Amino acid sequence: MSCVIVDDTFDRTALITQLERITAGAEIPSIIISYNGDDQLAGWASQHPQCYYTTKQLLQSGEHNIDSLVDEVTTVSQKLQSQDAMAAIGAADEGIAILDGEGIYTYVNQAYASSYDQTQGTVIGTHWQSRYPTDEIQRFHTNILIAVDETGSWNGTVTALRDGGKTFPEALSITNLDDGGYVFISRDMSNPVQQQTELQVKDKAMNEANVGMVLTDPKQPDNPIVYANTGFSRMTGYATENVIGRNCRFLQGEKTDQKSVASIRDAVAAGEPIVTEIYNYRADGTPFWNRIQIDPIFGPDGSVTHFFGLQ
Repeated sequence: MSCVIVDDTFDRTALITQLERITAGAEIPSIIISYNGDDQLAGWASQHPQCYYTTKQLLQSGEHNIDSLVDEVTTVSQKLQSQDAMAAIGAADEGIAILDGEGIYTYVNQAYASSYDQTQGTVIGTHWQSRYPTDEIQRFHTNILIAVDETGSWNGTVTALRDGGKTFPEALSITNLDDGGYVFISRDMSNPVQQQTELQVKDKAMNEANVGMVLTDPKQPDNPIVYANTGFSRMTGYATENVIGRNCRFLQGEKTDQKSVASIRDAVAAGEPIVTEIYNYRADGTPFWNRIQIDPIFGPDGSVTHFFGLQ
């Protein structure tokens, strides 16, 4: 995978046009080096997960270097590519941040910066601790980050700080990266009406998506389906009400490869994600190759609460 390095001494309009041309229809990681710190470029990069925004000052100070940036943007780009379908459910309205192994923000989108009453340029290059009160920082070190390191992720509610020092409740999801960094996905929980509206929109988006989606509950006997969208019904021919409460194996048939079945079973038992293809059967008996992605969903204590399947 190649990398394009640019700087903001060029004409801004021409530069963004060039970046649009380079990234359109491609998965080329790009590093944008800003000489003076530029919110316009930072904002553009936040809309393109394969782009990485940094500043000349961070490079000169040694906090960032080109080799590590190339490695990190490639890692993040690959990770986000594998999660495209899930991100499309509604993450664009949520705050998204990427931190390096030292806890420094290397990428934030506008929603993340806005929740703290700041701009992207003022957040990037700072430490996550500057956005949480002292007692919450202690909780991160003694509980949250330990859980992330042990299980790979953490989900829960924390108390965060706005720029003026006012606290607010924040729903936070943390996932670790292979290089020791983290991905933070956050949502301001101080507006109940907005929360309800967002949940309704996301529920509608999930139900009407073209891809099949199911949610299963491993805490119940036989890990039954507890949610299936209309895309799943269109793909399989089974009405939603007829699949709730059943294990997904009802889609299997005579020619289903048992090795694929075993790999799925092992991943679920281990609480690990898996992407594979399996030979399934529709309600009318028609066989089809089904490419599925299964991801575990973790609760605040780090245990798997559900499995999310995309088809």
